[in-house]
Amino acid sequence: LRAASYGMAYADCRTFDRARFVAACKLARMLRAVRRPEIGLLMTRAQYASGGPELLLVRLLAQRHHLQALRIAQYLRLPVATTTSIVRHWCISRIRTAVSDVGDEALLEALLPKLRGWTRGGAYADVAVEALAVGRRGLAASLVERETIASRQVPLLLEMGEHRVALSKAVASADAELVYLLLLHLKTRLPAALFFDLIAPHPQAQRLLAAYCAECDTATLKSWYYRINQPDEAAALG
Repeated sequence: LRAASYGMAYADCRTFDRARFVAACKLARMLRAVRRPEIGLLMTRAQYASGGPELLLVRLLAQRHHLQALRIAQYLRLPVATTTSIVRHWCISRIRTAVSDVGDEALLEALLPKLRGWTRGGAYADVAVEALAVGRRGLAASLVERETIASRQVPLLLEMGEHRVALSKAVASADAELVYLLLLHLKTRLPAALFFDLIAPHPQAQRLLAAYCAECDTATLKSWYYRINQPDEAAALG
């Protein structure tokens, strides 16, 4: 690289492609870095040209060299989504390899600094799914609580049986479609009394339910009117 840099001073500026020189230097540095004994990843220039940086990152993650993958993503100024996927992969790997005597709080303390500093929305939900899959319900609950995308957060809360929290989050998101989907899901899976208790503190959910049932399910709407002591409205439905 030093010799090439020295020779560049004598190149014909009219024909010399400096961008190509910079790209070649970056590639040489990267391939040399991953060949170090502690990583031991042999990749040729032709392999890199064929698969691009994605192939290099996939191979590094497969060998659990997350820090090196993150450094390369930064070096190449890859999109934030790439760094998010690297950190998400590290978090999932950390959960899978954690021994049983490591508590959920200790794992959460290890994961949060990485998730806060390197990821965008959606990563908390992905990691929570893995925590739930390995039986760490407390960790999953703490992670899903920090998820900022309601459409990713609410389905996980439903899977965990947290119906009341799921409804609160859906209503707070002001996403009418999400609230509709949640209401229909709960209506078909819960007893009517429990379902009505869930929506009682949420006027917005009640209005959406009434609008839907007026068109598709007058029996449920009639039961709801009787539940909230509005017999005249119930009688008007016939």
